[in-house]
Amino acid sequence: MEAWEEAMVLQDLQRTHSLNQHSLSRLTGYSRSWICRRLSLIDKMDEGISSDIMMGVLTSSHARALTKLPRGNQGEIARVIATYGLTSRQSDVLAEAFLKAKDKDQQRYILAHPEQILRKDQSDSGEEPYDVRLSSYGNDLMQGAGYVIRAVKIMLAKLDDQRTSMLNETEKVIITPGFVKVTEYTKKLTEVMTHLQIDKSAATK
Repeated sequence: MEAWEEAMVLQDLQRTHSLNQHSLSRLTGYSRSWICRRLSLIDKMDEGISSDIMMGVLTSSHARALTKLPRGNQGEIARVIATYGLTSRQSDVLAEAFLKAKDKDQQRYILAHPEQILRKDQSDSGEEPYDVRLSSYGNDLMQGAGYVIRAVKIMLAKLDDQRTSMLNETEKVIITPGFVKVTEYTKKLTEVMTHLQIDKSAATK
């Protein structure tokens, strides 16, 4: 079972049969610390987040990262996790950064720009993809493509936000030139890729 499912079973046993953690430990054969960690997934979790986990929007690994946060902040981080499709490690990094934030303004920045926090963590940890089949330049190109893909995914997620429909005309006028430049660079990138003459059948394997 998933950790969350195990926690649900333990909670049901605890409530139905009035069992304490020691009794649950003897019944299941797991240590009391294991029992405590599983139950804390539910005990420390906001009810709205619990529903997301049961529906599969978030995983048990995401839940463990969220339990580090006060219930009142779990929903905000959970929305970022779901919107950007963060891994359990990325979720953990984001939760830690939110907890270490100096004030509300810094917390709001983290929620609005999670990619900045994750990029810094990746850089600090030296985690960069490297393919031994490629030259140094080939790896540079591959890593650059990865940056572009992540940036595009983030932008698409932002554009899919319901707040997009709330932009006023002045905001649209100010924002539009930036997207025009994005379109122009996209065309240039397509032209460069065409000159590379990459075999399409090989590229899709």
